[in-house]
Amino acid sequence: MKELSYSILFYLFGMLMLSFGVTMLIKSGLGTGAWDALFYALYDLIGLTVGSWILLSVSRL
Repeated sequence: MKELSYSILFYLFGMLMLSFGVTMLIKSGLGTGAWDALFYALYDLIGLTVGSWILLSVSRL
């Protein structure tokens, strides 16, 4: 059970870092990848943040 809690914690930390990195790419104006562009477009249409879209899409896997 302890290994599972470490795995979940490590996974959530990784998702937060991924979301932060994508946000920094968008803010810098350097451009984003295809999936990140989709999440940015969904942010414009629906209002849910890019990081939230990433977490939602990865949690479906």
